[in-house]
Amino acid sequence: MNEYTPGDWQYSVLNGTDIPRTLFSVYDDEEIDIAVFEEWSGNNDEMKANARLISAAPALLEVCETVLESLPDTSQCMLMREMLKKVIAKAKGD
Repeated sequence: MNEYTPGDWQYSVLNGTDIPRTLFSVYDDEEIDIAVFEEWSGNNDEMKANARLISAAPALLEVCETVLESLPDTSQCMLMREMLKKVIAKAKGD
């Protein structure tokens, strides 16, 4: 698996002035774009929510890995451990 861009991801919303579109940018702490997408239909609330979720991805992955490591390997935690393993694998492309 390729490593993702480390650091604290942020997002910004840029409204077009000459054309009716909105640009959403997710970028790292050095302001290098990770993802850029545009919205033409005017549904900016949904796109802004998507940008927030994408920008939170590294922190969410770290939390999932930390929780997985701290959960005891017992039958009571088996379902949660399996759910965490699946989502971590999905995030890492495994």
